[in-house]
Amino acid sequence: MKLCLVSVLLSATIANAQTALPTEYPEGAVALNGDVIREQLAGKTYTLKPADGTTWRLEFKADGYAFLDTSRGYRDSGKWRIDVNNWCIELQKSGLACSELRRKGDVFYYRRISNGEIVPMTVR
Repeated sequence: MKLCLVSVLLSATIANAQTALPTEYPEGAVALNGDVIREQLAGKTYTLKPADGTTWRLEFKADGYAFLDTSRGYRDSGKWRIDVNNWCIELQKSGLACSELRRKGDVFYYRRISNGEIVPMTVR
């Protein structure tokens, strides 16, 4: 009985560790100002990889429109803009979210409003 309980607790601990969301920006990731963010996003498409294993494709049109497609079939679109030093995106289904954007090397990182997860973004 004790062995079974230890096994269940160990399994739960391992599962918890595997699903832990990164909630801190990587060390050395530098916050970007609004002008740099606009320059880096406008007219580009990014691949995002949240911890849940999905892959997102996020396209930022230079005219302020954005399109989101995920590997699970979710699609959304709307407008994006810069608000001081944050990038904001207001999608039709998902609503408004604003976040600081940081960069370390060629990778950008943003914090998801829904759960605080730090998500890496790479240009396609």
